[in-house]
Formats: sequence, C-alpha cells, structure tokens
Amino acid sequence: MLDLIRGGDIQAFEDIVLRYQDTIYNLCRYMTGSAGDAEDITQDTFIKAFRNLGKFREGSFSSWLFRI
Repeated sequence: MLDLIRGGDIQAFEDIVLRYQDTIYNLCRYMTGSAGDAEDITQDTFIKAFRNLGKFREGSFSSWLFRI
C-alpha cells in the first residue's frame, strides 16, 4: 500500500488515514486532555506522514506514524 501512496494514489492514503485516525486521535486526546488539540495534532500527524513518506524505509508503519 505504501508503494501506491508513493506513486500518488490518494485513495490509498485515505485508507491509511481511516485505518489509524481513531487510534492517533485517542492517543493525542489522552496526552493533551483536549479534544481540539487532539484533532489538530491528529491532522498534523497525517500531513507530516504524507510529506515524509519517502523517508520511511522499513519496519512498522504504525510505529513510525505514532512517533510523528
């Protein structure tokens, strides 16, 4: 799937967002205690992931995403 995203397949990236958005949001909500901040951080996380996908090499994609 990552190869599809790197190739410009926006639907594949949307699938990644749908798969991880709740988990990322819940982690951010737990860490900040704020729904608004959690929403902003979640959005920023996926923006950074999209922009830096070329830097992801091997390993667990979800671990990489959570580190962002």
